Amino acid sequence: MGYVHHFSYLLLASHLLVANRTNIMAMTLLEELPTLVLALSRLAPGWFAKPGQSQVQRRSLDYAFALSFVVTRILFHLYVQYNLFLWRKDSKLGYYWVVCVLALAMNLHWLLAWWKSAKRRREKDRKRE
Repeated sequence: MGYVHHFSYLLLASHLLVANRTNIMAMTLLEELPTLVLALSRLAPGWFAKPGQSQVQRRSLDYAFALSFVVTRILFHLYVQYNLFLWRKDSKLGYYWVVCVLALAMNLHWLLAWWKSAKRRREKDRKRE
């Protein structure tokens, strides 16, 4: 699914640049905050852990990721979608609403997949302790 996402994102970004609709892309950059939180927790876990902390305590950024994901990629996305398509009723937006609905569905899928993975990691960590 990752390759489909990146290829679709590249096509969308190219289209928005050509169509001079970069305001839509800029507005949704906030949705990349969870990516930053997740990257920090995976690439530099020692920055946020104190010596002697358990794995469960070290995974505290998991909760920061989950919160930022729900707030930005679900709630903010719904807010933007509502304001762009239902409230404004901008005829120039055409079928961008389809892309937004697909992105929301993909984000919900990713959240569920991440939650299952985080749950497995927590259970594995608890068994080790």
